[in-house]
Amino acid sequence: MNQLENEVAVSGSIGESLECAACKLASSILEIVLEQDTPEEDIARLARAICIIEKIEDENVCSLVVEEFKQEVLTVAYTITLGRAKQLCAILLGPSCQAKYDPTNQTWDIAVPGNKPPVKPIPDPKVYPI
Repeated sequence: MNQLENEVAVSGSIGESLECAACKLASSILEIVLEQDTPEEDIARLARAICIIEKIEDENVCSLVVEEFKQEVLTVAYTITLGRAKQLCAILLGPSCQAKYDPTNQTWDIAVPGNKPPVKPIPDPKVYPI
């Protein structure tokens, strides 16, 4: 399963709004596009399409706003660190669309100073006659 197929499967999780799932899917597409060094005009075209499909505004407004603020859109797109694009959904749609923290995706390194202490034998319990 490739990255986009995985996002489609995960984006529609139970209890998640359709807007939120669509935003997360769009942000995943944005990440893939940015990873592939897509030309700036194609990224602007994608932003326009997302604006129209998501019905953020009507088609004319989406086209004009993206064209007018293309450099700002590109700056935001390129400054988003990979893996963090879904945070945009929380900013745009509110905290209910915030990406859930998954500790299993983290690297856990624990440094233990020094050497392991020697094992001390446990003495047998004393048995007293009754």
